[in-house]
Amino acid sequence: MRALLVALLMVTGLTVAANAAGENPPPRPVKTETIKLPGQIQDGDKAPAAAGESSPAEGQSANGDEPLPPVSTDLDALPAPVRQMREQILQAAKTGDISKLKVVIQTNELPPSLPPVDDVTDPVEILKAVSGDPEGREMLAIMSEVLEMGYAHTGIGTPQEMYVWPYLAAVPFKDLTPSQEVDLYRIITPGDREGMEVFGQYVFYRLGIGPDGVWHFFLTGE
Repeated sequence: MRALLVALLMVTGLTVAANAAGENPPPRPVKTETIKLPGQIQDGDKAPAAAGESSPAEGQSANGDEPLPPVSTDLDALPAPVRQMREQILQAAKTGDISKLKVVIQTNELPPSLPPVDDVTDPVEILKAVSGDPEGREMLAIMSEVLEMGYAHTGIGTPQEMYVWPYLAAVPFKDLTPSQEVDLYRIITPGDREGMEVFGQYVFYRLGIGPDGVWHFFLTGE
């Protein structure tokens, strides 16, 4: 995963050569796709939490800004189709064989949105192309890591309603609790976080599943 984060940061001046030489240049902003989380609550209206859900900041940001979506680690609180799709993706990822994802994707309504790769349209080949290893196992490791964290329930009651892993994608850095900081550093390093400070939030990989169990995306972005 560290190799992939370095690749993301390269566009802002952190080069592979510098890392190979053991240097630690100051982190700079990460250049990522803009994929605003679907249906984040607006206009100061706090959405009700579903059963088993809780917000790490009591549903409100530390500065009284836009309310935070509910987050939870309770898999039983997920709709059955969401729970099933998460389990299918996770089981495929843990095999270490990226081709196992092909069956999951084929049962999806549409292929999920993935990082763009020139002249590549096959979802499995896309994931292999953006992985730090030729077999795509880095992508499988990231999928496993994020799906084993808590999730955020965004856009409740709207057409953009979504369950998003990891929940860190929906909680600004300024609102993270100490225990959530630990979760953050399970995926990225403090140096990587500095590179994301321009966005004020986690902008590494996140995975979204709709209430009907459709896998919508696995992308980086703000």
